[in-house]
Amino acid sequence: MENTGAQAQPGRSGREVIVVGGSAAGLFTATSVARGGRRVRVLESKPQFEPASRTLIVTDHFRHQMGASARESIINEIRRFELFTDGRSAQVALIKPDLIIERSRLIPALAREAQQAGATLSFDTRFLGIGPNARGLRLEVESGGKHEELHADSVVGADGAASRVARASGWPPIETVPLVQAIVRLPKDCPPDTTRVWFVPDETPYFYWLIPESAERKEASGTARMARRAHSCLSRLGAGTATNW
Repeated sequence: MENTGAQAQPGRSGREVIVVGGSAAGLFTATSVARGGRRVRVLESKPQFEPASRTLIVTDHFRHQMGASARESIINEIRRFELFTDGRSAQVALIKPDLIIERSRLIPALAREAQQAGATLSFDTRFLGIGPNARGLRLEVESGGKHEELHADSVVGADGAASRVARASGWPPIETVPLVQAIVRLPKDCPPDTTRVWFVPDETPYFYWLIPESAERKEASGTARMARRAHSCLSRLGAGTATNW
């Protein structure tokens, strides 16, 4: 099923770029390429955009780079970090605040911008394979339960860390680690503009942190080799009572 909301614009090049994956990276790429005068089509495997609620922390550069999409997705600003390790602590004040963005707001905003730039969004379209042909690249997809063959000059794989496009193109998989995220009540002694970070070398080569989403609640995240260990350590560090893991 193809979204026909986007209209082709005069003077647009006949060479087509296909973006596989309606992720934030995929939609941002589609907008940028379409504004440059190329025909762009985004393939999304789901019937519609229903991104799960998830917060991310980014630098202030995001505000200027993303424009209107940024304004719709920013839910909090972080102005200070508190760092803890081995009984020691330190504070770092930021010159420009880091931003807390809500992914479920960002994706729809980016999709609207992509369509306004002239990109076409094709939903319920699953990538199956890729190969060269005389016209550039040949993609095999399943759209609405039917197999189809598409042709493009360029293909962008924006379908995540376990990218099917990358695997089909012969690229080696990238290394990933588990990330455990929970929504917890904001501790009374923690200001809503402060992120707390714990470095626990015996537990993980990475870190654990509490990131305020608002004055009432925080996101607790932990990255470790084993997801169960991250869950246990977050609870022990005083992340509070999880309302959603």
